[in-house]
Amino acid sequence: MAGYRKYSCKYPGCTSDYVPNKGQSNKHFFTFPKNPKLQELWRNACKIEDPFLICARVCQCTACTSSWS
Repeated sequence: MAGYRKYSCKYPGCTSDYVPNKGQSNKHFFTFPKNPKLQELWRNACKIEDPFLICARVCQCTACTSSWS
């Protein structure tokens, strides 16, 4: 299907996902920065060990963003 792009939250334990054509979620998803230093800060804040975050996203839910402060 053209334009079909499902993505899900990379935060450990979060099950939020979004399929743009289906409109299942009204949450905002943040993409990881391309800058390696910022990406490392995000990985640490989100407790993500996976070093491959090219297309990774994190949603705005409280569980995912509470560790950002």
